[in-house]
Amino acid sequence: MNLATYFIAAFIRFRNNERMGFEKIKIPEDNSVADAMKSFRGAAGDQTTESWLVLGYQQGSKNAICVLGQGEGSVQEARAMFPEKDAAYALFRKAHKVEMARTVKFAALFWMPERASPMRKALLSTHKGQMEDLLKPYHVNVICDCQKELDEAEADIMDKIGFSSGTKSQVTNKKAWSAVGGNIAAGATNEMTGTVGAGERANSSTGYQVRRSLCLTFYACLCFGFLTSCCGCVFVSAGWGQARLGTQVDAAVARAQARRRGGHQGGAKGGPQRQR
Repeated sequence: MNLATYFIAAFIRFRNNERMGFEKIKIPEDNSVADAMKSFRGAAGDQTTESWLVLGYQQGSKNAICVLGQGEGSVQEARAMFPEKDAAYALFRKAHKVEMARTVKFAALFWMPERASPMRKALLSTHKGQMEDLLKPYHVNVICDCQKELDEAEADIMDKIGFSSGTKSQVTNKKAWSAVGGNIAAGATNEMTGTVGAGERANSSTGYQVRRSLCLTFYACLCFGFLTSCCGCVFVSAGWGQARLGTQVDAAVARAQARRRGGHQGGAKGGPQRQR
């Protein structure tokens, strides 16, 4: 089977799945998923315990949702419930402190493994939006498709919670910023007291030369532009004067020719003149 035939067959199977209703998730009628989510969110009054709830697909089903596991801990404890070749959807309850108050934040994790088959990925893409509605409300979400991203998922969740609540700063290295600030303050003090080292003097001299070269270049550009404008004005004025002079010469020639024609016509009307 060549590649084109394979894709055509895969597309036909996908369309058949859509016609069979696999593009819509199926919630079990025994309310096991609803009861699990209700108990998970009902424990939010405990603001110190962190827990998780993992939902997935029933064995042998393409769209039937079930509870894969529930427990206490972080992403590292919940990741054992994630299938290698199928999707899973997890909710995490995280304890978060804002100033002096303790709060509870919910995070959603969507496990979309890269090892899933192309047809399964296509079907899971239609389920993702429905699962988002099922897991809501939550504060932040992350999407993982490999084990490396799962290793970093816990830190990503806490960072997003911190950014959303305003308790985490965008500055990633305070020591580096402190060192830069100290260098700026020391440089200002040395300039005021005159205690500037040889290296700093060399850097200052180099900076002065650079600024001087930039200024000279700027002024040269200004002068060149001014001269270019003046030359343009002179050329325009000369052209206009030449055109005006040519017009005047043409008018004088036309008048002379008109007078000459008028003299010839008058002589013809008066007849031949007598010679003296």
